[in-house]
Amino acid sequence: MARERAAPRSEASRTARGPGAAQLGPDNRRRLSAPALRTFLAIAGLWGLTEEQRLLVLGYPSRSTYHNWCKRAREHESFTLHVDTLTRISAVFGIHQALGILFANEKLGVSWTA
Repeated sequence: MARERAAPRSEASRTARGPGAAQLGPDNRRRLSAPALRTFLAIAGLWGLTEEQRLLVLGYPSRSTYHNWCKRAREHESFTLHVDTLTRISAVFGIHQALGILFANEKLGVSWTA
């Protein structure tokens, strides 16, 4: 029996699978990257995260890449974060939202990081 070779996968199918795959396409990632990073930086500031901790959460991009992203986000320029980085930022948003639900007072919600 001869085995058939699978057709090569496109970039989109390699990086995004499942029902929300279209949401992770390059156009949507470009549209979401700057506002997501600005929000992440605001939450990281509220939590008192150090630069090293921020890099860890974002998957350890190089410092120059991180600072370039921050500069471009603050200036509302267009750039595209990788799916993994956006997923990590989304997890921070989920944690922040859950803390807001669990604690009636915002100070209590962020004091867990101290």
